[in-house]
Amino acid sequence: MNLSRNIKLSYVITTFNKLSYLKVTLPYLVKACKDDEEIIIVDGGSTDGTFEFLKNLFNEGKIHQFISEKDKGEAHGTNKAILMANGELIKIITDDDVYDYEIIHKCKEFMLINPQVDVIAGNILQHNLNNKKEQYVIFSNYFENEYVKWRDKIQNNCFLCGLTIMLRRTSLPLLGLFNTNLKHIDIEYSVRITSLGANIMFCNKSVSLAIVNLNSNSFLYQDSYNLENLKVSFFYNYFTSEPNNYFYNPYSVKESIKFLLFKFYTKLIFNKPKKDFLIEKKTIRYNSIENNNLFENAYLECLNYIKMNNEIDEIKFL
Repeated sequence: MNLSRNIKLSYVITTFNKLSYLKVTLPYLVKACKDDEEIIIVDGGSTDGTFEFLKNLFNEGKIHQFISEKDKGEAHGTNKAILMANGELIKIITDDDVYDYEIIHKCKEFMLINPQVDVIAGNILQHNLNNKKEQYVIFSNYFENEYVKWRDKIQNNCFLCGLTIMLRRTSLPLLGLFNTNLKHIDIEYSVRITSLGANIMFCNKSVSLAIVNLNSNSFLYQDSYNLENLKVSFFYNYFTSEPNNYFYNPYSVKESIKFLLFKFYTKLIFNKPKKDFLIEKKTIRYNSIENNNLFENAYLECLNYIKMNNEIDEIKFL
């Protein structure tokens, strides 16, 4: 890598055995990457040809840094990528979601002229490939309302979707890295940094459109997410009254107590949760041709959708 470049923004990506997804999503990032930006990819030791794919992109100068080695999950890989970053700003990108890079560049410009801002977050859309009844779900107001309540000191902290956040590298001593003990890494991180009183701004546009698919962590680790959300709620005293139709579930105090009592009771009596209450899923990565084609078609459709949605109103930073 040419260290003489003045890097303003580092895109950081983690991936594991999702080559077919990367082949769809990565070309859009490569095309959007500007001269003062870099792309860093941390692969968790994939066995599906990801290493060879990334090596070719690196040799062609399309990505700027990459490593491929076993790690301990998404948080561990993300932390590696963040510590490799040379940019003033760091934007987390996932390997299977849609991003509006025009909006990301607007966020970059805003942070560069406002050096006091530690983090910027934004709205998000969702498309669920695993549920034909649940197609486009517009839940962007949920995160915006959470943020406004925190900004106006109605809440002591709030949940910001990790798909949307951009960090200032010099703010990392305050913000810290991601908790490697968790799978639902963004709820703990966002509740933590808002509890710390970090200087956070919010973009009213949809920075990303999440495509929930068979390989999404939110699908594979749903039970772990639910339990981790409860731990975060109690540790940081994070409870929200905001109606939530997102696939993550911040809990009310009453719901949290009921859930924890049930977990304690079933573990004490039966040493395992009831099957009808928590459905344990095996961590299997799906790479069938049918699923790949479905994802590629959905990606193009979602890309058009997020662009159209973002053209409605003027961009604002709250």
